[in-house]
Amino acid sequence: MSYCGFEAFKVLAKNYLDVVESELFDEIKRLLEVEEIKMTPADVGENLLPKSEGEEGETCLRRLIEALKEEKEEAKRRVEEECDSWILSIESRSPRDDTGHGTHTSSTAAGSVVQGASLLGFANGTARGVASRARVAVYKVCWINGVPASSYSVRNVAPWITTVGAGTIDRDFPALVILSNGQNYTGAWLFKGDALPPKLLSFVYAGNASNNDTEYLCYLETLIPEKVKGKIAHQRGVASPTGLDSDTRRVEFNILSGTSLSCPHVSGLAALLKSVHPQWSPAAIRSALMTTAYKSYKDGKQIIDIATVDYLDFLCAMDYTASDIEIVSRRNYTCDPSKTYSVADLNYPSFAVYVDVADEYKYTRTVTSVGGAGTYSVKVTSETTAVKILVEPAVLNFREVNEKKSYAVTFTVDLSKPSGSSSFGSIEWSDEKHVVPSTVAVSWNH
Repeated sequence: MSYCGFEAFKVLAKNYLDVVESELFDEIKRLLEVEEIKMTPADVGENLLPKSEGEEGETCLRRLIEALKEEKEEAKRRVEEECDSWILSIESRSPRDDTGHGTHTSSTAAGSVVQGASLLGFANGTARGVASRARVAVYKVCWINGVPASSYSVRNVAPWITTVGAGTIDRDFPALVILSNGQNYTGAWLFKGDALPPKLLSFVYAGNASNNDTEYLCYLETLIPEKVKGKIAHQRGVASPTGLDSDTRRVEFNILSGTSLSCPHVSGLAALLKSVHPQWSPAAIRSALMTTAYKSYKDGKQIIDIATVDYLDFLCAMDYTASDIEIVSRRNYTCDPSKTYSVADLNYPSFAVYVDVADEYKYTRTVTSVGGAGTYSVKVTSETTAVKILVEPAVLNFREVNEKKSYAVTFTVDLSKPSGSSSFGSIEWSDEKHVVPSTVAVSWNH
């Protein structure tokens, strides 16, 4: 069965309505290109056909748009039902933690203070969450496949989402591996069991001892006993706790790493900031975190806030239609056709410059003083002479708390760097006691 594409729709619109162009065509084109919408030319024609004498073409086009939206929602429901059926066969709808990962992350964000915590004697001390007096509300959003119960995956490209990188801890668990050729390798070791025999043991790569051709990790029931017995099996990457039925050890604490473990640190910090500044918006809290993240200690006294209308204008810059914006924001908002929107206008605490031609790229930012009166001077750094950064004005004078000041940044970029390369820099405001940095990332795509 063939489904209706945009070119076929235009033929139908001409034949049924004698319409060859309309401002509604862009939205219809976008909907027809949605993979889940499967509407035949006959179905499209049925919706375009005037239902009464004198019915206007625009009315018929809007009827088609509504039909396409309904088909999209119906397709989404079908996918969710199929996915739910599969997921519920192996996983509960409850947000209850089945594996321990959710408990670990939530306790990192807001766990109570517990003394005498350790993992089999490792890292002995007092454990506590970042915001140890906060309370955690738990909801089930993602399922075993890591996404909501549908085929629509989640991507963190939206500017209202706080993106977190992997973190580190201030503990080390060193171990030394000595090979037969005399080479030494230092790594991490969290094994607590009988000591290894005082002799050299054979070393086998998990990928060469697995019963699964696609596996190269020491996963449950994938290692062939005859190939690993009496040897040390190793894998690339970071190993998780065993999860083996034969492992009867039970621990109250664990040591893990990764982005899902660094995220609750930031969540806990956000909770602490919200408790001190309950009037701050999520954007203000994120700004405070981003502009005080440090390689050396900093104490910022400015924030960059974002209002709801700023996010809506960002969607306009991304060419969202009114119906698209309504889905995201749950409100009616129409982009002003007389206004030129740019993603660079979003009041964000960092700068991303996408270079496709040698040119000047202009940005503006508005900062709010949360530390009272002060005079801040700017300092710019750039890794490469291919990027020149000009900030105007170079000095911001604040007289009181919550006063706002704006500045403009011009990035003059040439094409001496190859396409696909990146460079970094920073824009720092300082009153000689406090430093408020904004990261600059420039990428060449020419």
